[in-house]
Amino acid sequence: MTAPPGPIRTREPPASSHPAPSTHTLAERYRVLAAAWDRMIAFLTTKGHRERIALVELHNEIDFSILPALADGGIEQVSWLLSRHPDLLVTASYGKPPHLAMHRVPEGIGAAQFHVYGYGVLDALQKRIDIRSEGSAGFPNAELRALLRPDAPTVADYGRAAEWKYRATVVTDQMIYGYDWIDPDAWDAWLRAHEGPYLEVMRREIESRVIAIAEWARAQRIPALVGEGWVGYTPLHGTFEEGPTGRALAEHGIDTALEHGVWGVVLCSNAAPHHPMWEQRDWQRAQNARILAHPV
Repeated sequence: MTAPPGPIRTREPPASSHPAPSTHTLAERYRVLAAAWDRMIAFLTTKGHRERIALVELHNEIDFSILPALADGGIEQVSWLLSRHPDLLVTASYGKPPHLAMHRVPEGIGAAQFHVYGYGVLDALQKRIDIRSEGSAGFPNAELRALLRPDAPTVADYGRAAEWKYRATVVTDQMIYGYDWIDPDAWDAWLRAHEGPYLEVMRREIESRVIAIAEWARAQRIPALVGEGWVGYTPLHGTFEEGPTGRALAEHGIDTALEHGVWGVVLCSNAAPHHPMWEQRDWQRAQNARILAHPV
């Protein structure tokens, strides 16, 4: 795997040239984030934790955010933060890498941090139950109602969050309602019953995107990272991704990443403390062991 550029040194950076703002527009958000990260890094440095910083991500999934494109002001702030902390990897991540046109990613990021999802059968189910849309007439449709828990309230009774929350996220009101009240057993059963025609395409989606990321990073002379993967955004208590199919896809993604020199790779987005998959300790230890044993 490709090593990150430069040694990690413990030092305190000079005082920030970015003033702390009181109010700001979306166009200024990159600057605000960079200044906030600069203060946080300085604080962690004074507490002796700088050597524990593996990566600084200015913004998560910038392509799915409401901010301007990274090329329209964001890359300048990545560069500014990197100039303040040249010993650290500083970047911004993409939720869906433009794997067929990687030249669209601006040069200057410190690491190629992308998220790789296969979706496939999950996308088919989400479209069938119309769960990613907003304001659909007759929501929930019959297909979604068939997957809801018996005690699910109506959409009207469930209510809505504050409107600003919907403007600040790509997660729709229909997805919030559906994922909160889905019957996870019914959800998993549908995915397993229909996965067959999609599995090879999902494998190829994951593989092609990982390879595109790795090759682009190599051309840019920066480390490549897969920060999220591998099936997609699922209900908390669904088990499709942590089941045999999901784990096999995750292992295929990890294999591809190791074969193509990716510096860092997540085991699975669901293998996290806030997900039930965190309890699959043996699988996680086995995957981590083979990643760490892979030649650098």
